[in-house]
Amino acid sequence: MQMRTYKKGFRDLIVWQESKKMTVKIFLATQAFQGASWHLRDQMNRAASSTMANIAEGSAMKTSVHRNTYFMRARGSNVELESFIELCFEIKLITKEQYEDFLDHTARINFLLTKLIYSN
Repeated sequence: MQMRTYKKGFRDLIVWQESKKMTVKIFLATQAFQGASWHLRDQMNRAASSTMANIAEGSAMKTSVHRNTYFMRARGSNVELESFIELCFEIKLITKEQYEDFLDHTARINFLLTKLIYSN
């Protein structure tokens, strides 16, 4: 078992920084959701913040197995967010520009998480 933690902390991980940016974007974009779309806003905010939190928590784990468990959960939450973004676009809660930006951002996060998982 490899014993490694991220000495400088999760804030120095590029994937965490990108996830934080995405979380802020999602929180701001969904503020206007009302009525039946309130539930969707809640789910999106939870998925985005879960991605960020699992990256942070995983970075504190001592073994690669434990770290990767959290990083894979983060990837799952990010994909969940991606599916909600798709739905929001289809029901016209977000613009095409937001949709494309959000999908590009979630793809970047998934790429970085995959690299992080395989680097452990």
